[in-house]
Amino acid sequence: MMSWAASPQRKGKEAANAAMDAALSVNERILRDIAACYAEPGAGETAEPQLDPAALQPGKDKLMAICSKLGLSCIAPRRKINVMIVGNHSAGKSSYINWYCCEHVQTTAVAIETSGFSFCTSGKKRETLRGKATLQLFEHLRHDLKGFFPAIYPGLSTEVSTSKERCFNLVTFIDTPGLVDGSFHYPFPVEDIIVAMARHTDLIYVLFDPIGQALCDRTMNVIERLNEQHATKMRYFLSKADTVPLERDRQKVIVQITQNLSSRIRNKHAFELPSLYIPDKSSTGSESIDNNIERTCDEIESAVHQNVQNNLDKLGEDCQLIDETICSLLKQ
Repeated sequence: MMSWAASPQRKGKEAANAAMDAALSVNERILRDIAACYAEPGAGETAEPQLDPAALQPGKDKLMAICSKLGLSCIAPRRKINVMIVGNHSAGKSSYINWYCCEHVQTTAVAIETSGFSFCTSGKKRETLRGKATLQLFEHLRHDLKGFFPAIYPGLSTEVSTSKERCFNLVTFIDTPGLVDGSFHYPFPVEDIIVAMARHTDLIYVLFDPIGQALCDRTMNVIERLNEQHATKMRYFLSKADTVPLERDRQKVIVQITQNLSSRIRNKHAFELPSLYIPDKSSTGSESIDNNIERTCDEIESAVHQNVQNNLDKLGEDCQLIDETICSLLKQ
């Protein structure tokens, strides 16, 4: 008589899967399951939409395959939010990402270290991807960046970290090049690319360095262009606040920056410029300085919750579209 008892290997796999599920947050499980509805992991690109209902495989096809065979265009929603960090050279962009991840994934120094666009995301193993490999990982950027090929290829890299800190599992940081004026040459139109990538971001953090070139023309030009279409995504911060120990001096810096911003952008509501600094690197006596760095984490967490809701809404809309299309075809 055939035994239907599960094999030891299958039991071990099921136990491992259960342990992995238990380690995931509710948001992670929801987003994972939604992604699984659209396509198999590693399935690659779906064929161009072409009406061919006879090719449908009920119970096997995922949503993107179903849409393709019904002649519908379908794009799977992003599991992770994108947070772009913008600022002048030495504004602390890379240091902030390292602090959030609790891991040294980005190089930091006084020299201009980030001269390209570096994506920091979570994964199963620590690795670095460069050039076209980054575009394969972030396929949704290809359309908006294709006008900058091939000059942009050397300026793209990805740092994959195994960090589980905070909400990093559901976040991709985009570390942009440090913006400077003068004779420094970028091998690609850095301002245009920042604006192009901004279309795919959920939050844009602008960091102003109180000591460096916070008000350089290139930084202000980028902010002005970003604000035209993405004002609701943008958050402004005075970084490295601990390097200006006197409250009076910090207020002078804040007033100078806000006045310059006010002359460049026209927001419906007054914008804030809270101060922040990296606690681990703070100087002696900085305890009295107001540090809003945890506020940035709250903003990211709120964006993650909104992304879960957006994914659920997109899933419902796509399922309804498929249902209506199939009903229409059956009536023909």
